[in-house]
Amino acid sequence: DWVWIKGRNTTLNHYLHDSVRGASQRLKSNVTQEETDQSTSFKSFDSDGFTITEVAGQEYNKNTQTYVAWNWKVGGSSSVNTDGTDIDSTGLFNTDLGMSIVTYTGTGSSGDSYGHGLDKAPELVLVKDRTDPANWAVYSVTTGLNGYLRLNDTNTKTDDSNIFPSVSATTIGVGTQGDGSIANTSGDSYVSYNFHSVDGYSKIGSYIGNSNANGTFVYTGFRPAWLMIKKTSATDNWAIHDSKRVDNGVNSNPIDDYLKPDTSDTEGDDGASVDFLSNGFKWRINSGMRNQSGQTYSYMAFAEQPTKYANAR
Repeated sequence: DWVWIKGRNTTLNHYLHDSVRGASQRLKSNVTQEETDQSTSFKSFDSDGFTITEVAGQEYNKNTQTYVAWNWKVGGSSSVNTDGTDIDSTGLFNTDLGMSIVTYTGTGSSGDSYGHGLDKAPELVLVKDRTDPANWAVYSVTTGLNGYLRLNDTNTKTDDSNIFPSVSATTIGVGTQGDGSIANTSGDSYVSYNFHSVDGYSKIGSYIGNSNANGTFVYTGFRPAWLMIKKTSATDNWAIHDSKRVDNGVNSNPIDDYLKPDTSDTEGDDGASVDFLSNGFKWRINSGMRNQSGQTYSYMAFAEQPTKYANAR
């Protein structure tokens, strides 16, 4: 239901597709560009994966190019949620997984909200204007309602309580002020990816770095398969690590390769960045982007498998 693709050894954008907007509709995490149709290259979501071809530009399937694809299955059929104030949302909602993908149309009015379809308040929300160029608006429970992050740049939290004035167990409020009203422009179409932690499956939280190769340990309750980090106390890039892009073998520590969602940069390789452990992750590098002493970081992690089946390393 959600596929995030990035070329690893070339400067390609990050491409995001989901089944709610339609498989061929593309957004890019690292730029402000509006949604575009890629029906000639990204063809479909299938029962066992997805289908791509290639056209001029060779963004998905260039000969000898290496790629990564991160994939989420939400499940169910698309439905309408009417919990919001003056804004109905449409999408997929999975309360067991703590994840929903919804679309909505902005009203341009203050005090409005849309339903996210989960059974508790989301801890991370990624919103993107599909109609016009605009920054990504990111709500994180670790930074709170008085500001927001932008997935497409390095900025620390922007102080503006108008973008996400409220986040509750049923709805997400969207304001009309600040940054061009990036979450509620009248008549514009938006997509919202919404998450909360689920024991043994996902974890959203924060930690403080220590600038040490014997680095900060962060407890998640499971062995991660995918990890996204953003420094929130100062300006820096976002970063994604996973258990498959590893020089010394899949699921092997240390996890060394990383990609930055806010840039089109090629894959970075620190040699030894982080260990994915049976109950969390531990930094093995002095890195401003991920483990700087005294700096605060937000993260979202997904499990390789439930904790009771995890194998310690």
